[in-house]
Amino acid sequence: MHRLLTTYIAFSFYLFAEPSAFSAGDLTVDEPYGLTPNEKLLLKNIDKVKHLNRDKNVMHSDVDQLKNDLDGLRSVMNGVSLKQQKSQKLLKKILETQDDLEVASLEYKTKIATLDSNLTTLVDLQNKNYKKIQENFTDFDKRLLHIEKNYVSKKSFDALQAELTQLRALITTQFKKLNKTSKKTVTQSGKTLFAEGKAALKAKKYKTAATRFTTCIEKKYKPATSHFYAGEAYYQQKRYSKAVSYFKESYRRYKKGSYNAKLFLHMAISLDKLGKKSQAKKVFKTVIKKYPGTVYAKKAKEYL
Repeated sequence: MHRLLTTYIAFSFYLFAEPSAFSAGDLTVDEPYGLTPNEKLLLKNIDKVKHLNRDKNVMHSDVDQLKNDLDGLRSVMNGVSLKQQKSQKLLKKILETQDDLEVASLEYKTKIATLDSNLTTLVDLQNKNYKKIQENFTDFDKRLLHIEKNYVSKKSFDALQAELTQLRALITTQFKKLNKTSKKTVTQSGKTLFAEGKAALKAKKYKTAATRFTTCIEKKYKPATSHFYAGEAYYQQKRYSKAVSYFKESYRRYKKGSYNAKLFLHMAISLDKLGKKSQAKKVFKTVIKKYPGTVYAKKAKEYL
C-alpha cells in the first residue's frame, strides 16, 4: 500500500513537470511544441503576418499624419495665394495711382507755365502804362513849375485844370485798355492754342500737340475735345496709359462726340498694349456694336 502511494505521488509530479501531451501541435499557445515541419513553417508565417500587420498599422498612422500635414500645407498655400492676390491688386492700384499722379503733375506744370506767361504779359503791360504815366506827370510838373515862375493867371489856371482833366482821362483810358487787353489775351489764347495743337498733330509733332491741348484743358477751352486730342497726342507717342486717361475723361464730358468711334478704337488698342486684354476686348466689341460699317469697326474686328 505504501509503495503504491509513493508511485502515485511520483507520477503526479511527472505530470506537472512535463507539458501535457494533449497540447502538442497547438499553435494558439505562447510556446507550442511537438510541431511538424509544416506547422513550424506555418508558425513562422504567422509571426511574419503579425509583424506585417504591425508595420501596416504603423504605415497607416504615417499616412494619416502625412494627410494631416498635407491639409496644413494646403491651408498655408491658400493663405499665401490670397496674400499674393491682394498684393497684385495693391500693385495694380499703385501703378494706376502713379499714372494719375504723372498726368496731374504734367497738368500742374502746364498750368504754372501758363500762369507765368500770363503774369509776364501783364507785368509788361503794367510797366509800359506806368512809364507813360510817369512821363505825363513829369511833363505836368514842368508845366506847373513854369506857371509858378510866371505867376498864375486865370487863363493859365484854366489851361492847367484842363490839362489835369485830360491827364486823368488818359490814366483812366490806359487802365481800361489794360483790363480789356488782359481779358482778350486770355480768350484768344485758348482758341490759338487749340488751333496750334491741331496743326502740331497734323505735322506729327505730338509732344507739342500734347502741351497745347493740356493747356487748353487748363483754360477750360473745349474741354471734351481738348481731352480727346490730348489723348491722341499721347497715343501717337505710345504713352498708352496717359492716352487712356484722357480718352476716358473726354467721353465722360461729352458722350456724343463725332470723334468717339476713333476714341474707342484707340482706347481699346492702348488697353491691349498695356496688357489689359479683357478690358480691351470689351471696348473693341463696343466699337463694332455702336459704329457698325465704319473703318473703326472693321479695324476692331481684326483685333478680336
